[in-house]
Amino acid sequence: SGPYGASVEGESEYSGRYGRRLGAPALAAWHAWRVDVLLSAGADVLAFETVPCVTEVVALCTLLQSRPAARAWLSLACRSAAEL
Repeated sequence: SGPYGASVEGESEYSGRYGRRLGAPALAAWHAWRVDVLLSAGADVLAFETVPCVTEVVALCTLLQSRPAARAWLSLACRSAAEL
């Protein structure tokens, strides 16, 4: 599953600007049904790739902690070596 911005926010998938507006709870809720569908279908591992927004990273980590059977990896899209 990719970042929220890739699905509904146009080019904010690159900037991550949607995080402050939506907040972690809303982003976790947006991802939750996708995670639950994949887990119920028997997915072995979930991949969250090129996430550009630290708020979304927090949301995904919180969501995954509430589903202890889920195995996942998370990759980030960073602006530079020092900035997400």
